Amino acid sequence: MIDRAPKCRSRSHRTGPSGILTRVGKQSFDAWPDAASAWLLHPSFGLVRGIKPLPLVESHLPADFVALPEDEQWRRQRATIAAACSWALDEGAELVRVSTDEKAEQDRLLLNGFDRVDRSDFQTRATPAAIDLVTGLLTFERIWVMRGATVTLYVHETWDSVVVADTTEAIDRLRGRLPTY
Repeated sequence: MIDRAPKCRSRSHRTGPSGILTRVGKQSFDAWPDAASAWLLHPSFGLVRGIKPLPLVESHLPADFVALPEDEQWRRQRATIAAACSWALDEGAELVRVSTDEKAEQDRLLLNGFDRVDRSDFQTRATPAAIDLVTGLLTFERIWVMRGATVTLYVHETWDSVVVADTTEAIDRLRGRLPTY
């Protein structure tokens, strides 16, 4: 159910003092989880160590998942994301940030307590309500869930491309909460 092609952008990155990988020469926020502690998350394969090129495309996914009806793929993705977001909150997430150029999504974020931090980025304190709102978005560029200056959950352009990063113990707690298929 991957319906968006990767966007081609020239990217150069640097690691800032907080350890967050950021894009150089771009005004807006673009943080990535620490690659050393990052895990790619998808309902078809669970957690896989490392960050693969994002966004994922169908050729990256197991054939048995791709063969499922789209509504079943979507149901599994939503259940996996819900578990990961609940985990992030339980692990002490403090901030939710989202980037979207879609006017209707921006208005929805503002009406529900998010602050605009630049033209297309919005953020608020991490709460169950904020997470529910963000996971209900249909059009976005990036979603970050952070604890302090550390990105613990990152969604890149589609719900298929989710990265989590934390200690081994925290990832083990996440693994225990993920739905199995």
